[in-house]
Amino acid sequence: NKLLFWIYSLWLPRRIQTLVSKPDLIKTNQIIGGLLAVKMKKLWGRPLLVRCGYEPYQFELNKNGVTIKALLVRLYSSIVYRGADKIHVASKIDAAFVRDKYRHKIKRSIEVRPNWVDTTMFSPSGEITAELEGNRVLAIGRAADQKNFQLLFKAIARGTYGLDLITDEISRTRLASIAKKVGADVRIL
Repeated sequence: NKLLFWIYSLWLPRRIQTLVSKPDLIKTNQIIGGLLAVKMKKLWGRPLLVRCGYEPYQFELNKNGVTIKALLVRLYSSIVYRGADKIHVASKIDAAFVRDKYRHKIKRSIEVRPNWVDTTMFSPSGEITAELEGNRVLAIGRAADQKNFQLLFKAIARGTYGLDLITDEISRTRLASIAKKVGADVRIL
């Protein structure tokens, strides 16, 4: 239940304080859940880096238009962005959206850091063979449609590798069905 998690997150910084010594930097990888990081910043007086792979208010607007939920997401996001010392977003479009929608609240640096790996900078040295790597690829992620696991399954089906996928409980049956349909060797863990 998201409401219970949110209530729990208000208490969590005090608990974390007893387990973790004062960090040099606080970082959150999602806006949703970022309120915890903002609260930890206030407790420890350390800088906060907010990283978002997608902009939740923009996502909600595109999905459902202007709704009460969208406005609550905007308010929540505003609090998290306002608490940030630096903001990393995944695309120039996200950066422009954040600057436009939160311009009166954000006076922080916004940098674009894409979600993908730049294979011109990071690539294996030498050839990778299926025998050397155990013939499996590991993927970890939420089973949201925007993650496009179907495309990954199709790629796996065309090659000689299998896929081990760690994902949320809710979508396992649906993903297994898609993998079977495209003929991919997928183990959902």
